[in-house]
Amino acid sequence: MSAPRCIGILLAAGRGRRFDPQGVRSKLLQRIEGREVAARACHALAAGCDQVIAVVRPDSPDALTQILQQQGAHVMVCADADLGMGHSLAAAAHAVLALQDPVDAVMVMPADMPWMTAETVQSLRLFWSEMPAAERSACIAQPTLPDGTPGHPVLFGCDHLSTLCGLSGDAGARALLRQHPPATLVLDDPGILQDIDVPSDLPPS
Repeated sequence: MSAPRCIGILLAAGRGRRFDPQGVRSKLLQRIEGREVAARACHALAAGCDQVIAVVRPDSPDALTQILQQQGAHVMVCADADLGMGHSLAAAAHAVLALQDPVDAVMVMPADMPWMTAETVQSLRLFWSEMPAAERSACIAQPTLPDGTPGHPVLFGCDHLSTLCGLSGDAGARALLRQHPPATLVLDDPGILQDIDVPSDLPPS
C-alpha cells in the first residue's frame, strides 16, 4: 500500500500593500541570510510535501516565478488573485483535483513565512500520516505553540478539497476551520507564526 500523498499549496499572490503601499518592493523577494523570503518558505514546505503548487497573481514579478520554480514548485497564475486569498486557495484546490494521481491531503502556507522550518512541516505531515487511515481524509491538522496559539501550515484531508474549491474573498479557510476544529500538534517553534508584514519585520541586514 502506497504512502498517503500530500500536496503543498504556497500562497504567493498577495500584493503586500502594508509592506510597500506603492507596490514596487516585493516582500517575497527580500533576502534573509542570503535567500529570498519566498525561496525559504517554499523550501520548507517542499520538505514535507510530495509536490508544491505556488499561486501567483498575473502581474507577479518574473523573478518570483523563477525563484519558486528553482525550489521545484509548479507555479500557477490565479487571474482573480486580487479579489482575495480565498480565490487563490480555490484555484490551487482545483489544480490539485486535476492532478493525474489521487491526493490524500493538501498543506497550505503563505509564502511570507521565511522562518518556517522543514522539520516543522515534516512533523505535521508525520502527525497526520500516523492517524488511522479512516480518519485522515476528514482531518484538518494545524501546529500550535505550547500556549495554544495556532499557526501555519494547515493540513486539509482530501474530504475538504471540494470546500476549498468554493472559497472566495479574503477570509481564506477560516470558516472551514471553525466548522471543523483542527487536530493540533504542539510545537515550540515561533516560526509557525512569524511572517513578513511590514519592513520592520525583516532582520537587520
